[in-house]
Amino acid sequence: MERRTGNSFQGSGHAQDSGKLQPGYVCLGTYEVVRKIGEGTVGDLYLGRHRRLGKPIAIKEIKSEYVSQLAPEDLKREADILKNLKNRYITQVYDFVQNGSDVYTVMDYVDGNSMQEYIDHRVRFREADIVRFLRESLEALDYLHTRRPPVFHRDIKPANIMIDRNGDVCLIDFNISLRANMEHEMSGYTEGYASPEQIHQGELYDRGGNYMSVRIDGRSDIYSLGASFLALMTGQKVRDIRARRQRVWQIPGNIYSEQLCRVIDRAIEENPRKRFQSAADMRKALDTMWLRDREYRSLRRGQTIYTAVFLVAFAAGVFLFFYGTMQRKSEEFQNRYSRLKELTDENSYDDVISEGTDILNDRDYTRILSRNPQEEADIYYMIADSYFSQDDYNNAITFYRKAIELKTDNSDCYRDLAIAFARNGQRTEAEKIIAKANQYGLGSADTDLVDAEIDYGKKNYANAEKKFRKAANLAGEDEDLHFRALYYLAKVYEKEGDYAGEIDTLEEARKTVGEKYSLPLLRKEGAAYYSILKKDGELSDTDTRRAYDVYQVLVNGSGQTLEDWTNFATLLLAKEDYDNAAKVLDEAAEKYKTAYQIPAKMALVELYRQSALPSENQDYSKFDEVYHCAEKLFADEEQAGQSDEDMHDIETAHQKLLSAKRVYS
Repeated sequence: MERRTGNSFQGSGHAQDSGKLQPGYVCLGTYEVVRKIGEGTVGDLYLGRHRRLGKPIAIKEIKSEYVSQLAPEDLKREADILKNLKNRYITQVYDFVQNGSDVYTVMDYVDGNSMQEYIDHRVRFREADIVRFLRESLEALDYLHTRRPPVFHRDIKPANIMIDRNGDVCLIDFNISLRANMEHEMSGYTEGYASPEQIHQGELYDRGGNYMSVRIDGRSDIYSLGASFLALMTGQKVRDIRARRQRVWQIPGNIYSEQLCRVIDRAIEENPRKRFQSAADMRKALDTMWLRDREYRSLRRGQTIYTAVFLVAFAAGVFLFFYGTMQRKSEEFQNRYSRLKELTDENSYDDVISEGTDILNDRDYTRILSRNPQEEADIYYMIADSYFSQDDYNNAITFYRKAIELKTDNSDCYRDLAIAFARNGQRTEAEKIIAKANQYGLGSADTDLVDAEIDYGKKNYANAEKKFRKAANLAGEDEDLHFRALYYLAKVYEKEGDYAGEIDTLEEARKTVGEKYSLPLLRKEGAAYYSILKKDGELSDTDTRRAYDVYQVLVNGSGQTLEDWTNFATLLLAKEDYDNAAKVLDEAAEKYKTAYQIPAKMALVELYRQSALPSENQDYSKFDEVYHCAEKLFADEEQAGQSDEDMHDIETAHQKLLSAKRVYS
């Protein structure tokens, strides 16, 4: 039997008496254990599977000796902190499961290799890769350390730094007791990577001493990160080079620049005051290390021939200033361009349009863009796709055309431009574009996709359905094309009111395309369940469970939207789960403080909650409070001629309650 109480959960299946997870064990009827994949200081790590979503997950079992040192309310706070961490270089925690004395954390499974595996196989990365890995790790630490309250990892080591299939870093396996102001501190650490102060604290703890007198802060994580990169770069541990009184750049066989080595060397200083005082400071040092190297060489030249160099140095200084400025702008552009691609993969459409337009309009990038027409075309294409995804076909057409002007042989761009014309009702233009695109090697699957879109625009859904299915079957290894064909096939079913067919098609797509497409597919599936609810007034138990899983992923993901939260609350409200609906809305209210939709939905929850009670027990004061909050936030949009179904319902209810003298304002 499955049971949930607050943040504590009872699992189903079977496990050993010791609490160790076994293959086949299932938590909450959802998280199935596949196999053990690692051991950590605080607990063991297992590969799992989300049974309903069919995606891999990681399950960490926290060792009982650590759990016993925390009160239940501390465990709950730890869970809330971990679940609210959202950064692209930090593993996403989904759930916190307590089964008796056993505690598990459910999180993203990172498909890649740990830094430790590369060290074990003596892999040497290029310096550019090392710098990128380090920069991403520091961005993650800066995010953690600047939370309120700060969050410290406390167990950074090569085994806990993953490099995923895209070549990006991901920090995993957080130690428990993360907050800076906790009354309890744990003694768990990994020798060789833990900071001296962390080791000292552990020794005091083991001896029963005053271990709370030892301050552990972000500088401890910086030390551990430096020690991890020292091992990756040289295969050495800090204690080894300290015993030989060596600096990092003096290690025999070192292949990396002295300036990079100096950054690592400062990070692993024994005295915390001599280290970088923050992750942001260390990242700044990393980003400017090449500049300090030039300044050092210039100083040496100046000491040798001061007078002669003065005039030369002046001219060189001017050159270096402009050259340095160009270099910095080029690096800045590349960083923003990379971030734009990430936003595109995250389906953050408004951010892509805003950031992409800013890049194109930035005069500092004019020369850079003129020398990189491919990247300029890509920016126009990403902006066009974002407009397209928001059904703004006029703007999409404008930006697709700009992309084609810069790169005339881009068959994908011609295809998408043709689809935009078809969606905009300009079917003749669409047919002209597709004819031209065939000159650049547009495949038959692409042609079928455009033909399907033209039929879709004509509301000839039967033909559109056949052609979308044909395009999906012909897509082969082209994941993007396969995704588009199945996604729009699902939209055909939606138009026909066949929500079961829509959901089946979306689930088929999620099983056959890559992870980067999961967000729009999940959001579309969630909307389909919402449509069924609006149409029929209820969901089957099976559909309720599936919808619940979908919205759990959506609201806990980095691309969450206001609509995800309100739809999730509506789903819970329909099942008369008023407490969890209110809890979801309370969490949403922290993220969307000025959105009238949140208090409006809260008012509905309170209205239905009180209506379900006997008349003598009804209390509409909470409804009255959140109604007035929603009314105030809605005022501006109402003046602009906007309307809203929830607002209409609660306004009607409020008037009736006023007439019945159940509320008085």
